[in-house]
Amino acid sequence: MEELDYLKKVRKRTSKKWIAGGIFLLLIFSLLTYFLAIGSLVDEEDLTYTTSIEGGEWRIHLQLTNGKSLLVRTEPIYDTPGANGIRRVIGTRLKPYQLVPSPLLEKGNDSFMFGGTMSSFAQRAYKVELQMADRTIEFTSDQFVE
Repeated sequence: MEELDYLKKVRKRTSKKWIAGGIFLLLIFSLLTYFLAIGSLVDEEDLTYTTSIEGGEWRIHLQLTNGKSLLVRTEPIYDTPGANGIRRVIGTRLKPYQLVPSPLLEKGNDSFMFGGTMSSFAQRAYKVELQMADRTIEFTSDQFVE
């Protein structure tokens, strides 16, 4: 009987070690995923942006200045639902994220360009929001004179 109790203890210790190892690997994988693939929103002090109008096209150029990689996610901005329940797209939200430079990404991945035609920008009362960690800046056609 004593032999069986000893084997139970060994199995129990081995199971605990496997579980602890699995949790540790999951934690490491989660941290690597966050820093290399998900990132965090950029602070305004780490981002320079310029806007321009060239040939009837409005453009915004984003440049990350802290040495990290830039990943910009875009999402539509919707109006409130009308009488028919349909929500119109009235703009685009740009969300710049900073990532630890990765061998998986190309080198020098620290800038992003976004734009559209001024006519569609003005006709539809379209807006572009630049959402950073500490501030949101809104760009509308009213701000630009061609």
